[in-house]
Amino acid sequence: MSKVIDSPARARALEVATSFIVQAPAGSGKTELLTQRYLALLDCVDCPEEVLAITFTRKAAGEMRNRILNALEGAEGVEPETDHGRITWRLAKRVRERDSNRGWCLMDSPGRLKIMTIDAFHAVLSRQLPILSGAGGALSVADRPELLYREAARKTLCSAWEGDDAAAAARQLLAHLDNRFERAEDMLTSLLARRDQWRARVTGSGTLSEPERRQWLEGSIRRQLESGLTIISAYCPRRLREELPALADYAAASLVETGRDSPIRGCLGLTSWPEPSVGSLPGQNRASSSCLPGKGWRNCC
Repeated sequence: MSKVIDSPARARALEVATSFIVQAPAGSGKTELLTQRYLALLDCVDCPEEVLAITFTRKAAGEMRNRILNALEGAEGVEPETDHGRITWRLAKRVRERDSNRGWCLMDSPGRLKIMTIDAFHAVLSRQLPILSGAGGALSVADRPELLYREAARKTLCSAWEGDDAAAAARQLLAHLDNRFERAEDMLTSLLARRDQWRARVTGSGTLSEPERRQWLEGSIRRQLESGLTIISAYCPRRLREELPALADYAAASLVETGRDSPIRGCLGLTSWPEPSVGSLPGQNRASSSCLPGKGWRNCC
């Protein structure tokens, strides 16, 4: 049987003294290669606990463990005919011999195979180093972390009357949202669920400088604003978009002439519906508020 094209690369990936990044499409045998590398590592350690495989989900960890155990069990049978099957079989056979010589009893104690999720690995480290981790007691992975995020957000907002920087930030957020506590809580809860996307950039724990962090934050705000402006333009009827600029300009001129203050005054000189961009935000904001019921509409009437 002919060998697959990437056989040399697969063979190199089993060199346990070297690190590799494996990139390949689905169904190309990445998991089989990982199984082989795990077996190759077991063949050169004193204890099976020295080899660690980390996955993202419990399901993936379980599947990986089953592959290792199936390979070890299959090593007692006949050597497979396929190339990749023979590689796995030979590696597993060597591990079975090492298991017998060193008394690992892997088939009776599969828990010695360290294949776990990132969260589980962190929990193990925290339990082994309670003082250094600052965790103290036993930890467990929460299946519904949203409840914890909401509790943390609520406690943060409830500390707004205290005197530290966090309290000042909480007061500023509540003031910005007109003291809508539930809205602020929802926003903080959503942010905590996605903290891996922004924490390093916002807190300065990453590699970005202060100007770069500011640029990233302003870019994020700009994209959010422009997304909202695009939605407003899409929901506003075409005929209204064509007629409203002239009406808003007339209302703004009337307000200026009478000396009355209103956000609608920002529409003075408006000749067409503004583009949904931050550059045209003042005119867009005034124009969109004019076609919605509320203070802006009453002021221009």
